[in-house]
Amino acid sequence: MSNKLKKIISTTAAAGIAALSIFGTALSGSAAQITVPSSDTHSYKVYQIFTGDYSATDGSLSNIKYGADSGKTVGDAVPLTDINALEALASQTDKQILAGIDAFVDLDSATARTVSSASAITDAAPGYYLIKDESAIASTDYDSYTLYIVKVLGESLEIARKSALPTIDKTIKVGSTYVEADDAAYGDTVNFRIVGTLPDNFDAYSTYKYQFNDVHDDNITYDDSTVKVFVDGTDKTDAFTVNYDADAKTLTVSIDDIKTIDGISKDSVVSVEFSGTLKDGAAYKTDTYAELVFSNNPNNGEETATATTPEDHVYVYNYKLLISKVGSGSSRPALEGAKFALYKVDGNDETLVSEIEGKAPSAGAKANLFEWDGLDSGDYKIVETQTPSGYNTIDPIEFTIERNFDGDTGALTALTGGDFTGNAADGSLSGDVVNIAGAKLPTTGTVGIIILSGGAAFLLGGAALLKIKNKKEDEE
Repeated sequence: MSNKLKKIISTTAAAGIAALSIFGTALSGSAAQITVPSSDTHSYKVYQIFTGDYSATDGSLSNIKYGADSGKTVGDAVPLTDINALEALASQTDKQILAGIDAFVDLDSATARTVSSASAITDAAPGYYLIKDESAIASTDYDSYTLYIVKVLGESLEIARKSALPTIDKTIKVGSTYVEADDAAYGDTVNFRIVGTLPDNFDAYSTYKYQFNDVHDDNITYDDSTVKVFVDGTDKTDAFTVNYDADAKTLTVSIDDIKTIDGISKDSVVSVEFSGTLKDGAAYKTDTYAELVFSNNPNNGEETATATTPEDHVYVYNYKLLISKVGSGSSRPALEGAKFALYKVDGNDETLVSEIEGKAPSAGAKANLFEWDGLDSGDYKIVETQTPSGYNTIDPIEFTIERNFDGDTGALTALTGGDFTGNAADGSLSGDVVNIAGAKLPTTGTVGIIILSGGAAFLLGGAALLKIKNKKEDEE
């Protein structure tokens, strides 16, 4: 009878190994010590179901009596019917075993003891015990409960927690690669992917909630019609509920019980793909993140509990080009009256971004500042389409916007653009465009004409005087 009880206990301990590991040293039936390592921040409730005489030889328990947390009269002998009920569980699954043991333990017992890394139990009587997490885990925490552990205790026990948590990874798809950050021009489509895994103790759950939340800022909008969900590479979109709340800026992709999908296992990978559009006027840095809400308590009757992974952020940048139109010379005077066209260059193709006139950088200043927003990386050309009076038209300026991102954080770490000065802190490129004044070249005819005109005027005056004089002489 005791050996069969031991078999049930051992099987259940194996079921919980993903959450707890138990190491023992025989103490020949003396009081046992229960400890928690300093690295484990959890505290645990220890319930005494039965007491008895422990054999260090085979780990069996005999002369079994009800314990302090059994919900029965403490010290009464456990009847054969109860022992038989436990024996019948030996061939069942871990979940069925724990469900059966639940009838023999009062989880609301006021006498259950607490153990943590700061407070060990040093005098646990030999017996049959159930161990569970003491404190509730907040739904916003990235944590999970242990599967209940039952153990015949007559030897030292150290609880070594092993986490069993899913993971999430959000990236931006660029061609065939996936990155933490990229850039886009106003109106461009940005493709996203979220990849989620399942916990190692996935089989311990009867049901398992799985919900992706993806949140964006004001700089982008999502297109929920593009959402596709894959499980191990197979399209399972129809099995999930997709909802996009544009006001809350949140895309939700969820399934109440992912275990209903055929072939799902702890090794399965779930991925979500969708796209968004960068808005006109978007700030230079667009922030989006994904999180996973998941079941985190495999124990019977408690499987509605959920927890949440940390947010995983990715970033989309756009850049600003600022040029000032100035004249040559040491003073670099501001010049008005110019127009510029900016082209995006792709091989032999040139696409007009926009043609603009200058604006005044401040009140009362000359309108010599030109600004283009919402640019992405790549090749560009600036063409002067209207030149300030008295100045020569500049040759087209060709340059390439290049950037670097931190592969871990997605931060923009470098920004360059030919001779323009890049600022990674705000995504801007700036510089002066210098016009040279037209040359005052020597000409012919002008001075002679002026002089001739003056001389002609003078001669015309002399002739008039002469005519007047002659007329007077005739009259005399």
